[in-house]
Amino acid sequence: YPVPGPIVGADSVCQGDSVLYTNSVAGGKWYSSDPTFASVDSLTGWVTGVASGTATITYTIGGTCYVIKSIIVNAMSPITGPNTVCRFDSITLSDATPGGTWSTTSPFMTVSSLGVVTGVNSGSGLITYTLGTCTALYSVTVNPVDPIVGPDSLCEGDSAVFTNPNPG
Repeated sequence: YPVPGPIVGADSVCQGDSVLYTNSVAGGKWYSSDPTFASVDSLTGWVTGVASGTATITYTIGGTCYVIKSIIVNAMSPITGPNTVCRFDSITLSDATPGGTWSTTSPFMTVSSLGVVTGVNSGSGLITYTLGTCTALYSVTVNPVDPIVGPDSLCEGDSAVFTNPNPG
């Protein structure tokens, strides 16, 4: 059997994402030392991050000649919190994986380094939480705040109707 070349591919993958491992010598099979952390398609070499941790990926030809490469799976938790905010108000988002950075390119909102989203204009946009090469996205809608329409004053015993152009 031919001796396989070195495994080519990324040293890490985000939980839930996949990377392709290749070898210059065709015809081998791929294996993972721990599929609970990183699984690998035995024929194609696609490695999928399953859970935070480390696994060793093996490429073998004929079962006797092999090469190995370690892969680190980086954890990424989903963003949690409200998905709507009124214009000029703020909400706080969080992610269970600490150490990441918050950002947005949306003209409808801003986000602080602590995940506090402030509505600037009516519309929807994405908030991004980045940790290393891993990202989580979260959609937030900024609702308009329109003034209440009605009389400025009311006499005792009288009644009046107040309305707002935003139903609900």
